[in-house]
Amino acid sequence: MLSIHLHADIIISNAWVNETVGNVSNTAAFLTITNSDDKRARLISVSTHMARKTEIHQMVHAKGIMRMRKIKQLVIPAAGAINLKEAGVHIMIMGLREKLKVGTQVIVDLTFASGAQIQHSFVVRSAGAEQ
Repeated sequence: MLSIHLHADIIISNAWVNETVGNVSNTAAFLTITNSDDKRARLISVSTHMARKTEIHQMVHAKGIMRMRKIKQLVIPAAGAINLKEAGVHIMIMGLREKLKVGTQVIVDLTFASGAQIQHSFVVRSAGAEQ
């Protein structure tokens, strides 16, 4: 399923979130953000009513161990794109209020430094599913 949302110069595509299994109350979301403007864009906030907390995270390799860390903003280059993907930059959704089942949707609000706000539907897929 191809999901695209257009807001001025920002295009959101390939948005999906991992299903939750068992007692897990956290998950991760992934997408592509394309910026067609001649100025860089900065994603500064993400949220969903489905969870207590939602943050932008980055995986970093330190001393032979992969760790996640929260980042304050994500820069999308002018006339460029960034892919949020597994084992890289992603959206971390924590304290889910309900289990996420394959095929359902999660609405995520993305806020940019320009003031642009995009509400986008992310499809729930099984972990490790092909894009």
